[in-house]
Amino acid sequence: AAPRDRALKVHSGPTHAPRMLRPSRTMLPIRRGLATMLGLEVFESSSASLFGGEKKLSVRDFALPSEYANRNVVLLARPSNAPLPDALPAGAGGFSVLGVVQLSGGTAPYENRQAFESDVSRHQVPPGSEVHRKYAGESGGAWPGPLGDVYAWSIDSAEPKPEWHARFQGGATPAITRRHKSFFTVEMPSGADGLGAAKVASTITY
Repeated sequence: AAPRDRALKVHSGPTHAPRMLRPSRTMLPIRRGLATMLGLEVFESSSASLFGGEKKLSVRDFALPSEYANRNVVLLARPSNAPLPDALPAGAGGFSVLGVVQLSGGTAPYENRQAFESDVSRHQVPPGSEVHRKYAGESGGAWPGPLGDVYAWSIDSAEPKPEWHARFQGGATPAITRRHKSFFTVEMPSGADGLGAAKVASTITY
């Protein structure tokens, strides 16, 4: 069984890697030389399974807000289970830009532990792992887990860190401000290479 969400039903037949990103029609505002994007904090360790196509679902303790679905989201990778600060200035470090995804679904929680653990091939959160303990607790324990209801957001597309990141910002971390739970506002400066924020935003459309 899967969560009570049509987007999370298991389909028969061969599996495929996530689709390539499609242009986003929705951009966050551009202000004073900054291209403003939507960011999401994630575990650094999720990189291989995410961009390798094995990870089809992102496990969270809240429903995916409808206004953040089907949009390009920059992944802000943290090296440990400790959450990012609510705000960091540009160049502060403490995380890395991992890549870009588009998400959907994730509006209904898993009904029980069996449903969650039977989805392990798609969310890549095996029993005994740090992420499993965080969301589901120990196998055989009470449900829901330590954080309450568990949701799985569909990963519709995923691409590694864009090539322009190193060129445009010298690889430095952008300024971030928390806007809703794990979501952040990410501000990319216009940069020393002369690219204006409007040109960058129209090209990247994050």
